Amino acid sequence: MSLIKLEEKNILLNQSFSNQEEYFQKITKKLMTENMVKEGYFESITKREITYPTGLYIGEQSIAIPHTDYQLSNVTAILVSVLKDSLPFQRMDDPEETVSVNVIIQLLFDSPDKQPQLLKELMNKVTNQDFLQAILGAKSKTEVLTAFNK
Repeated sequence: MSLIKLEEKNILLNQSFSNQEEYFQKITKKLMTENMVKEGYFESITKREITYPTGLYIGEQSIAIPHTDYQLSNVTAILVSVLKDSLPFQRMDDPEETVSVNVIIQLLFDSPDKQPQLLKELMNKVTNQDFLQAILGAKSKTEVLTAFNK
């Protein structure tokens, strides 16, 4: 059974953020409003991003996959943000380097045993440039859902 549970309410298209902090602030506010995360989530995710960067160079398109401690999440879910303008993220494989990302897939885990499977499933999808192009070219949330469900 797939752990990738993408809901339409967790797809954000044509988003603009001036920097990572603004992205994490706005996303945390959304997640808190929907009771998907707990107090301390913003501090934890921003601290983790500094210590363990999540930018992933995949080729023509790069992404970021931010996530943090399962104890701060009430659900297992993903949130997809497609950006108008790219944001720089430090690379997870080389923190001295940055990648420009237009797709951010934020992961939420409500138990530690779900993290490896969800990351594996997600990596199988995001390493496919056709998948990333479909996400970037999506004109509607339905198109993003279709890409994830293929």
